[in-house]
Amino acid sequence: MRRAALIAAVVLQVAVLAAMAIPREWVLHRGRIVWLRTAPVDPRDVMRGDYVRLSYPFSQIPRAQWRDGLAEQKQLKRDQPVYLVLRPASGDLYEADFLTDRRPAEGIFLRGRVNDRWGGDTANVRYGLEAFFVEQGTGLDLERARAADGTRLLLEMQVAIGGNGLAVLKGHRFAPLSIGISVPTRPNDRNFVGPLQPIIATITLRNSSEQPLAIVDRAGGRSFSLRRADANWASQPDLWVGQGAPLPPVQPDEVILLAPGQSHRFTIDLEQPAWFVRSNRGAAPRPLSEVETWQRYRLVYHGPTAAEAAQLPHADALWLGELPSPGFSAVGFID
Repeated sequence: MRRAALIAAVVLQVAVLAAMAIPREWVLHRGRIVWLRTAPVDPRDVMRGDYVRLSYPFSQIPRAQWRDGLAEQKQLKRDQPVYLVLRPASGDLYEADFLTDRRPAEGIFLRGRVNDRWGGDTANVRYGLEAFFVEQGTGLDLERARAADGTRLLLEMQVAIGGNGLAVLKGHRFAPLSIGISVPTRPNDRNFVGPLQPIIATITLRNSSEQPLAIVDRAGGRSFSLRRADANWASQPDLWVGQGAPLPPVQPDEVILLAPGQSHRFTIDLEQPAWFVRSNRGAAPRPLSEVETWQRYRLVYHGPTAAEAAQLPHADALWLGELPSPGFSAVGFID
């Protein structure tokens, strides 16, 4: 009797594992293949073997991209099922279109679950694509991949997607454009007495490909937006005052063609009012130098849209989409 119960328990466990694995294997071999931009963010977990923790531009979705029932909700629920509809970005890359609580009848979409709402107006969503397992001993190499000038080589992930939104990571490649950032180091002490360096960020974009690549340098640093880099302190975040504002159109003389290995630097004075952040508690906007030192941000580079690029010089070489910098804090800590 005891032996029969043991055999039944083993059979049940095998059946459960098979039920979990078979759909993913089917998607891996039969699903629609797309590429998604991402960046490694956290070190390996030695309890689970080597893997790279991944974050995507659509890991946080602002309310402006919520549709259907989500648009009417004042507060999303943890583990609430959602669907992210994708649209073509450039080449074989796809990007987020909108987030909905209704399963789409057509198109390419990812199914996910809400981790938390971020500041009330941003949904923090997981899609089952946040961990990429690699050969033992190589995870940290991907995490720390850097170009010769210190810019970060970012990853683009090959993803197989089933008709029900189930997605499975299949492979990776490095993005052709790499990014780096530096900010002055400041005392981590609000009682410090003495002159402080202003927070002036220097961002470097580097052509890490073997072909010419074009970028844009909009006036006033407006090739970039400022974004929160974490969701761990979601209760009282300080958000950029320009969040949601449209980007200015690119002028022809703002297009810069980079040869392979060539870099271009941007300098942004984050003490200027255009880069202030605001609290959801109703306080007046303030510079980053006055926010809590645990708050981390990213400067996100925005290339032109495909329609805009078609009217600009070096249209075939223009890099499209967005590229987040490593996270940084007001005291100069860089991820």
